Amino acid sequence: MVTIKDVAERAGVSISTVSRVVNGTAKVKGTKHEAVLKAMGELNYQPSSVARALVGNRSSMIGLVVHDLADPFFGSLARGVTAQAAASGLQTMTTEGQHRAELEAAAIRSLISRRCDGIVVHTLALSNQELLDAIGDCPAVIVNRKVPGIEDRCLWFDNRLTGYLAASHLLEKGHRCIGWIGRNEDISDNRDRFSGFCKALEEVGVDGTAAPQQSGAATAEGGYQAALELLKKHPDLTAIQAYNDVMAAGCLRALHERDYRLPDDFSVIGVDDVFLGQFVYPQLTTVRYPIEEIGRTAVRMIEGLLADKPVDKGAEFQPAGFQPQLVVRDSVSCWADVSG
Repeated sequence: MVTIKDVAERAGVSISTVSRVVNGTAKVKGTKHEAVLKAMGELNYQPSSVARALVGNRSSMIGLVVHDLADPFFGSLARGVTAQAAASGLQTMTTEGQHRAELEAAAIRSLISRRCDGIVVHTLALSNQELLDAIGDCPAVIVNRKVPGIEDRCLWFDNRLTGYLAASHLLEKGHRCIGWIGRNEDISDNRDRFSGFCKALEEVGVDGTAAPQQSGAATAEGGYQAALELLKKHPDLTAIQAYNDVMAAGCLRALHERDYRLPDDFSVIGVDDVFLGQFVYPQLTTVRYPIEEIGRTAVRMIEGLLADKPVDKGAEFQPAGFQPQLVVRDSVSCWADVSG
């Protein structure tokens, strides 16, 4: 699908200049006007009705695509998007993609058809090109993903460093018999967090890929079942690193049922720093994923795109994306035997 960005690049002008020519909202100098028309003809560009509406008839609506609103992580993302939108006098419309390509594409199309001024998108199943095709000309910010060609509209998170920080904390506390509980979907977040886990173990001479592993649904129930299975197979474990906080909460329940004294007998660490981590027992040590702030930033970026202003990703954003932070609470303790 040819987009307004393609026309701008072919004509050698800004996207806003192409928009003004397409919508007739302001005069454009003759040479630039001709260049835009020529590029549109060469590329057979057809302006979408949605793109025209975004210039002249704002809907005051921001769209949001998430995996699953029942997941506290995506609830936090929605809270950030909604709060920032409300502060700007905007409403929010949210849809789910369930990490299935056809549902993700349908969710994006649905929001665009409802003339959202812009959309915040968290998708993992769509390929980069499929995602670009689905978005088309709609002002969009992509969360938790870096898409080549539109990096300036992406907000990503260093999941490898996340896995590394969590495992390093367990290792610093003396643990060597560490199990990994991942999610049962082959997604980049899971692969990257496990890669960071392996790197940390390798630095102390432990083969991370050979560490005890179990997968499950990325839910409390999934973490609970995975922990029971892992403990049955590997009773010598002293710690578990879970893919996220929700799965870690399930691990804690499994350990309580097996009469472990936590954290004296066993340590657990999660990822995300969602609100429930402070209300389980013991309070969960985790690695913070600033997803609510990312949601707020995404809305500010959309407002910048609509106003044709430079994109501001905020002070927390670094060249490698948003950085994770270790949050130490009570679920990890020192392990006496460090001989391994």
